[in-house]
Amino acid sequence: MTCGSQALRWTEGKPLERILELAISLESNAYDLYIKMGRRAGDEKSKKVFAILGEEEKRHLGKLASLLERKV
Repeated sequence: MTCGSQALRWTEGKPLERILELAISLESNAYDLYIKMGRRAGDEKSKKVFAILGEEEKRHLGKLASLLERKV
């Protein structure tokens, strides 16, 4: 069983607010990871890739936080 399928099974019967909180936590962890990897990268191309990935995660965090605030 993959992590994705386990995560989907976890969501069954959970309120949307808890699901969004989990998604925010996962995105936050990914953001932190990309920032750390960017700092450790040895070349500028790699640093740029990790910076772009980090910005994407930050954008996802903003969208998820907005949904949580609105309790969509």
